[in-house]
Amino acid sequence: MSRLSVIAPPKEVFSGPPIKQTPDALKNSCFPPRPNEQQSPGYFGVWQGIARQPLQYVAPELEESEGLDESKNWAGAVLPVRQRAVYPSSETPIYDPFKQVVGSWTVPNLYPQKNEDGFYQDGDYRFYSWVGLDGWKNPVCLKIGVESRLKVKHGMIESRSHIPAILMRGSSDESIRVTLLKNLSIESGDYISGFVWSANEGKAGCGCIINHGSGQFSSAMVEAAQGVVVRGESAEWIGATQVPGPNSHPAPNFGAMFFSNGFAVHDRFEEAGMIRGLLANAEEAASTAKRPHTVVVYAQRWVPLPEVS
Repeated sequence: MSRLSVIAPPKEVFSGPPIKQTPDALKNSCFPPRPNEQQSPGYFGVWQGIARQPLQYVAPELEESEGLDESKNWAGAVLPVRQRAVYPSSETPIYDPFKQVVGSWTVPNLYPQKNEDGFYQDGDYRFYSWVGLDGWKNPVCLKIGVESRLKVKHGMIESRSHIPAILMRGSSDESIRVTLLKNLSIESGDYISGFVWSANEGKAGCGCIINHGSGQFSSAMVEAAQGVVVRGESAEWIGATQVPGPNSHPAPNFGAMFFSNGFAVHDRFEEAGMIRGLLANAEEAASTAKRPHTVVVYAQRWVPLPEVS
């Protein structure tokens, strides 16, 4: 089976606020396109607040991750597509999948689990925070977020790291690919935003991640396999840990996560807010997660983004 093709924009992209750029300049840099202000006012407000900032593009070094692909240990908000009639109720509801998702969150600070003797449990811990398009009936999945790592050796914390990543799933589990977008610096406590959207008439998916503290962003495009259309049966804002298996990692403690500015845009450009989402907490019986973790979904429409000096 051929691997999915992941493409990052070149180093020579636009400079200055994205809101001042042409549609082609935004497309060539994999920065999210300007939304329809009338049909998607909430999504537009988030985009506008970010695009007004003088952001600096960081060309990512692409590296395939050997960590989490899909996890059965996750929590957060899931917003399913709801079929609806736009004409009288006797009409057949129109299927209108999602094509864009945005969310903002604070990168969690990971801590290891403790043994009975009080020392930290050795291991390579992993935690993932994502926003993205997913599907219960449609297997296609496109997410962007952060792969957080914590290494403990001899009962001592040896290293912590947070690396942006983009995930694409086609028609099968074997098609899942997680690609790290290295070079964009992210630390615990950083306030970040992530966008994913369908591109090239569904033949590709794009992702962009912004670190508001540094005023920098990275992005990439994943070309879908033949016959795969990038659309979402649902939108998600979640935190996840590694499932048991060949590449299993113990689940870290992380306290709480906080998602805000969550919106999804339908194929017909109308938006749906994260406030309509279903709160979910899934934990596998054989998991290393010993207690439920908390993912907070903030229902307010808009959280102001920090100014970049």
